[in-house]
Amino acid sequence: MDHQLTFADSEFSSKRRQTRKEIFLSRMDALLPWSMLLALIEPVYPKAGNGRQPYPLQTMFRIHCLQHWYNLSDGAMEDALYEIASMRLFTRNAKCLIIEWATNQNIKLSCLYRAQKRLGKVRTSS
Repeated sequence: MDHQLTFADSEFSSKRRQTRKEIFLSRMDALLPWSMLLALIEPVYPKAGNGRQPYPLQTMFRIHCLQHWYNLSDGAMEDALYEIASMRLFTRNAKCLIIEWATNQNIKLSCLYRAQKRLGKVRTSS
C-alpha cells in the first residue's frame, strides 16, 4: 500500500509472517476495481459546503467494506481501527477519523452512517 507509515505501522509491517487478515486485505486491495467503484459512489457522496468537511470517499468506502467483510458494527469498527494495524493500513487514511473520534465523541460516526445510508446499507440495532 502506497502511503506513509507511522513508526508503529512500520514495525508491524516488518513482521516475518503475514496474518490471514493481512493476506485477505492485500488480495482485496489488488482485486477490487477501486477507481471504478469510487466513480460510481462519488456523484452521491456529500460535497464540501457550508458544513463540516466530508471524510475522504476512499477511506469511508474502505471502512464500509471492512464492516461488511468482518461483520462489524460502527463501534466495533472504531475499535478495530484503533487496535488492528492491518485494517488501519487498508483504509489508507483512517488517521483523520481516529483523531476526530478521539476528540469529538458526539459526531464520530455520523459521516459513516450517511455514507452507509446512501448505499442503502444502514444497520439498525435490535
